[in-house]
Amino acid sequence: MKRFLRCFQYCLIAAVLVSLCRAADAGSISFVGDFSNIHSTTEHSYGYSVQLWRQGDKLFGLFSSASGLSGDTPTGQLEDVRYDPATGKLSFTSRLSVAAVYMGKGKQEPTHDVFSFNGSLQNNIITGVLTHEEKHQTKPRPIVTRVRLTKSKTSESPLPSSTYDEWRESADQILRVRGPKW
Repeated sequence: MKRFLRCFQYCLIAAVLVSLCRAADAGSISFVGDFSNIHSTTEHSYGYSVQLWRQGDKLFGLFSSASGLSGDTPTGQLEDVRYDPATGKLSFTSRLSVAAVYMGKGKQEPTHDVFSFNGSLQNNIITGVLTHEEKHQTKPRPIVTRVRLTKSKTSESPLPSSTYDEWRESADQILRVRGPKW
């Protein structure tokens, strides 16, 4: 009987340790990569980038749209992210403010841009269809673009973080300056 109880205690301790390790892993995040097709001239940059992180089975990140002077590229958080690791199918939306619209009487407002992506993440490449709509327009006309974003060779995360809460704090600092103004 003593042998059984001792074995039971060891099994119970092992189960608790495994559970604690899984809980610790569930809280940690890993950088998947920076995927981009942005090209630059002396002063201007054009294209898109997606920065992805993973926590367990969940993907999250930031989307940027460059179309003009380099620096402080408009950036939005990835929303409604859906990813199927078995097929590579990936979709998301992101809200940005890429410009300003004249509202009349000398008044301007930041644009209300919505980007929707539907495609795949496979072999370190994101490919698919990106749809851009500006919601200020009475009759928004979507701009549909086929994109191919390749993964940067740099494997270091641009945001120093090991948990989602730390990532969220760093991302919020970026979004306060470069994020949507609506």
